[in-house]
Amino acid sequence: MKLALMIVFVSMLAACGKGDGGNSAMASKSSLEVKSPQDFEVCVDKTCISEFTPLTELYAGNGVDSIGSFGVMPGLGAFSIVKSIKYNDGKDWYAIFITQANIFQGGGLSTCHACGAVLGIAIYQKHNQWKLFAKSNRLKTIGSYGRILGYPVADAVEISSGGAEKFIIALKSSDGGMGYTSGLLTLIGVSPVGVNQYESPIRYLGSITTSNSDCGTSAPQGDDWVGSWTYDWSESPPNINLTKKFRKNCTDEVIKDSQLTIRYKYDGMANNYIAEKK
Repeated sequence: MKLALMIVFVSMLAACGKGDGGNSAMASKSSLEVKSPQDFEVCVDKTCISEFTPLTELYAGNGVDSIGSFGVMPGLGAFSIVKSIKYNDGKDWYAIFITQANIFQGGGLSTCHACGAVLGIAIYQKHNQWKLFAKSNRLKTIGSYGRILGYPVADAVEISSGGAEKFIIALKSSDGGMGYTSGLLTLIGVSPVGVNQYESPIRYLGSITTSNSDCGTSAPQGDDWVGSWTYDWSESPPNINLTKKFRKNCTDEVIKDSQLTIRYKYDGMANNYIAEKK
């Protein structure tokens, strides 16, 4: 049973890629390296942290078994690391491990189109030695086909820095059905104390649509665009400026002078990014 689960997760992670287009206003001295699914060790100054530490922090419990970056919660589900990230915000180094947990349903894993996975994140900061900065093993159930990142895409992770110990982790994905496809940006905020001293340093902030196409439908086309975005850290969480570029007749040709820029602000009551009304 355990071996079969590991094979399932290896297949799932092999299919996971990295995101579609976009850009971020990162601090001038910041850097980002997203590690491959086969390389979960993050090293700085000859000191390293591997997948064993975050999995122990996030999924410790009676009977929990793990092998490398995969594990099983007996009778409940399975979990795995899907991305490991080496990040410097201009001041400190971070090792960021993004995980997913899949709950058993009907004796197996759910991989239907509408079946997401539970997003988890463990973040370690390097101060002479590695120390735990923040963690959460159930930020949000997101994704499709049993993967938090949905359809495989390229460059699936980006980080925007708002200063020391404050940044946004953005997960890019795409999805589709019935001839429609769209891109999605899922946003996780990281800061020392969240909103206040009672909040977790890691917060799910919501998502925005970053591209759309109805070119696979039989209906008259017209909603076909690709987006690029920037982060405005004059507020925290930052505002996001999304520029839509509309395409011509379901081709890659962008219609000249057809851009539309939308400003998104984080709404704490809705726990999501909301487009500003003109």
